[in-house]
Amino acid sequence: MNNVLPIRLVKITKNNSNKEKIFSELSQYISFTTNIDKKIVFNSMLKREALGGTTLTNGIAIPHVLLDMRIDPFITVSSLKNKVSEWKDLDGEDIKVIFVLVVSKNQDAKNMKIKQIKVFFSLLADSEFLKKISGCQNEESILKNIKEKMEEF
Repeated sequence: MNNVLPIRLVKITKNNSNKEKIFSELSQYISFTTNIDKKIVFNSMLKREALGGTTLTNGIAIPHVLLDMRIDPFITVSSLKNKVSEWKDLDGEDIKVIFVLVVSKNQDAKNMKIKQIKVFFSLLADSEFLKKISGCQNEESILKNIKEKMEEF
């Protein structure tokens, strides 16, 4: 794939003990980079999470931020060093890696970044790929593995 996946590395800097605290830290980063109020971002994450959990297997979570305003879509990636109470994947394992999808509600499906994000999310159906990502020790190695896999498309 010729174009670069719109992905941003976000290091979780605090020893957050629960999902809401992690969402708050991620919201702060997203707010800072998009100039959208942190409360709007945070509430969007919570609202989407209330519809149903956004975890996969192998310690992967994919919370979403759906915004009313138009933005350039992107994904953040974060690797957790510490266990988060009461946040488990579909197999009951601790969450280790978080991908946050940040998009506008009325995003143009023809947007190249949206097409790239769709390809990325299709990769998350590959259990071997999830295992590889889950075994990464930091955001940089996660990104390296994603880029290598995306090159296959």
